[in-house]
Amino acid sequence: SWYSVRLEGGQVSLDFTEFDKAARCYLNEFGFNSFVLPIYGLPSGRHPNYTPAEFLGFKEGTPEYERSWTDYMRQLQEHLRKNGWLHKAYIYWFDEPEEADYPFVRRVNEQIKRAAPDLTVMLTEQPEPPLIGTVDLWCPLTALVPLDAIRQRRAAGEEVWWYVCTGPRAPYATLFIDHPGTEMRVWLWQTWRYGVQGVLIWETTWWHNPFAYPDRLQNPWDDPMSYVWDASLAPGMRLFWGNGDGRLLYPPRRDPNASDEPVVADPIPSIRWECLRDGAEDYEYFTLLQRLASEAERKRINPKLLNQARGLLQVPNAIVKSMTEFTFDPRPLNTHRGRMASVIVRLQRALR
Repeated sequence: SWYSVRLEGGQVSLDFTEFDKAARCYLNEFGFNSFVLPIYGLPSGRHPNYTPAEFLGFKEGTPEYERSWTDYMRQLQEHLRKNGWLHKAYIYWFDEPEEADYPFVRRVNEQIKRAAPDLTVMLTEQPEPPLIGTVDLWCPLTALVPLDAIRQRRAAGEEVWWYVCTGPRAPYATLFIDHPGTEMRVWLWQTWRYGVQGVLIWETTWWHNPFAYPDRLQNPWDDPMSYVWDASLAPGMRLFWGNGDGRLLYPPRRDPNASDEPVVADPIPSIRWECLRDGAEDYEYFTLLQRLASEAERKRINPKLLNQARGLLQVPNAIVKSMTEFTFDPRPLNTHRGRMASVIVRLQRALR
């Protein structure tokens, strides 16, 4: 449920009725910590075929567009701020730009920041000099981001997530079925070790490709391959993305072509999904331990226990040595997590 925008008496009017109902449910009640904020009236396309923006009938480049679009963005920003949702919203308007797209992406990002400087602009790209200063939240592919760049962008006050999708492939940790399931869990340990603040999964229910299966539904239980959306758009490229890519949940019906009747049932989680959940919980242990250690340091409580906590906040090389060197054995992860749990409990008691 999104908001609507219209022109009333020459003034921009936003209706947040349905948006606010959904936001209070998911953000306030269920505790979701982020969401994609749709933005209307932006230009679109990819190099060299860009489409100019239009907003409420006004063309990009006209005074009417500039005035009305800026008013709209400021209203949107302030509504989110008033309700305490500003820090959870991020604008994801362009995906994986090529170098030729950088000037276009920078121009539009600057346009957004001029109108609503406190909204978070996200980009699925590694930090590159032509883009620096116009991105608040970087989300590169794990194999493409230099580890120094993560530290530099965080030091500059920006946020860094990362993602895996059609790549990378071995020896990196990724989400393919034909990789060890532990990789999804270890990925979150890499995330902690290198100071990354979030992860992105592009899709969890990519079950069917109409180009690979034009006359029937693809059955992901029998054919786990994620195929390129339209091979004609990418001549000369491979025709598949990988087994299980974009598919961490499975349909409850084992044969989607057996019936047209709707199925009202939960999707079936994959082992990789469960491993990812374990990794997210491991990350939460690190976060909780760090928070308690910082509080204990401020209050000068139990230096010996504090030193033990600091040691456990470091990911051992036996678990993650680099982005391509890590364990496939869950036992050292469980052992380290158990030690963190013990120190967390002891710090909580000491801080009462």
